[in-house]
Amino acid sequence: MAQGSAPRRFAIGFNVVLQVLLAGALAVFLNLGIQRWHPPRMDLSRSDYYKLSGKTTELLKSLREAVEVIVFFQPDSRDPVTQKVFDDVQNLLAEYANASKQVKVRYVDPDRDPVNAEKLAKEYGVRVPNVVVFVHKGRNKFVQVSDLVEFDRMSPYGGGGGKIRAFKGEQQFTSAIQNVLEEKQAKICFLEGHGEGSFDDFDPRTGYSKISTLIRRDNLQIEKLNLATAQSVPKDCDVLVVCGPQKPFADFELKALADFLAANGRMLVLLDGFRYDTGIEKLLAEHGVKAGNDVLLIRIRDRLGGEALLTTVPCGDYGTHPVTDSLRQEEITTLFPVARSVDAVSSSDPIRRVTVLLRSVAGSWAETDVAKLQRDQKAQLDARDRKGPVPAGVAVEPSTAGDMEREGMRLAVFGSSRFVRNDALAGGNADLFMNAVNWLLKRQQLLGIAPKTPQEFSLVLDAFQRRGIFLTMVVGIPAAVAVIGFVVWIRRRK
Repeated sequence: MAQGSAPRRFAIGFNVVLQVLLAGALAVFLNLGIQRWHPPRMDLSRSDYYKLSGKTTELLKSLREAVEVIVFFQPDSRDPVTQKVFDDVQNLLAEYANASKQVKVRYVDPDRDPVNAEKLAKEYGVRVPNVVVFVHKGRNKFVQVSDLVEFDRMSPYGGGGGKIRAFKGEQQFTSAIQNVLEEKQAKICFLEGHGEGSFDDFDPRTGYSKISTLIRRDNLQIEKLNLATAQSVPKDCDVLVVCGPQKPFADFELKALADFLAANGRMLVLLDGFRYDTGIEKLLAEHGVKAGNDVLLIRIRDRLGGEALLTTVPCGDYGTHPVTDSLRQEEITTLFPVARSVDAVSSSDPIRRVTVLLRSVAGSWAETDVAKLQRDQKAQLDARDRKGPVPAGVAVEPSTAGDMEREGMRLAVFGSSRFVRNDALAGGNADLFMNAVNWLLKRQQLLGIAPKTPQEFSLVLDAFQRRGIFLTMVVGIPAAVAVIGFVVWIRRRK
């Protein structure tokens, strides 16, 4: 009996080994087939966290030449924020590389390969850690870790911790690719001669050097323009920025601006409260924009229970438009210091359309008694004032709002210039300004890509549930195994 059972055991063992080998071979062939035919990847995450938008996919499919991505990043397990951002960057770039073979990703660790890291850092001008560099035909753009994440704030006026509120990786990476693909740099002209803010002023309270850095990093060229000497807006000026004029315009200067818009020019106008006699208000009115002679205010309670009157007003009520779509989707607040109302004038003009971009939050108002406010530093909402939400920005364009391909003049007007000063780039301020510039330039790939909100899942258990889990895992399961073992032992004894 023992001798007869040996061949049988051998046959059973041989069959088992053969089945394992066949299953392994089938798995190998299936994997080779998947690798060969590349079926569409699926994002099975609950929030589509790494899924690329249609605009990004369209841009990547249009690539005909390689774009190199060099990641100077040091993951740090001791810093959960840096580690989280590195993981997100790695996963997102994998999606970019999968969507287009022209995207070549390379990781450089300064600790493990310091010689190569130093060489590449000098070549591309990288002077800060944790940077992603995009390179194409000698043009490069780098994205810092501070550009990739937005942190939570306890209040729209400041404070907060290190918790990541939104990941802006796709927005920044697609912008970088688009920038290095552009052979010709668009020119942004900053008007001067009327006390406007200076883009090369580094003073925290008066300068605009930070926003000018963001402009240059978007592969855009900046120049100054003084109409007193130039007499007209140059033909190579792609966008004219009027940033907080403090003095009146001369008649010939207003005519030069009007001629520029009439020739399908693109202009971004940033106004301010307490400055109502610059003359540009009349030009704006001719294009359907009403700039109010008022100041936006809001009254809040301080930590001691008292009230404070603020001239920095949050704006979070966004209109439907390419300039504000991403901010609206992610509910990102912008802060407008010393702003005036900017509204659309009712018009039946079939050629032009004026869209309100954003409004101040409820609880704010537009104070019309400006003289009293300046004199007494006090104000109260009354019948003469405009109760919030109050419009603070508009966009003027050809008749179909948001149509990126339609030709014609474009004009964006905001009621504050100080929202992009060096000390005011909080919340969505920088995004709002750059969205407006990109919309004026018709760079549609850089608009409408909303940040992704990290999904956090937590399991909250009460005392009864915790006790039940403890009894099940520590007592119940071991006891069940012991009982089953005892029963099996008794049966074998019989």
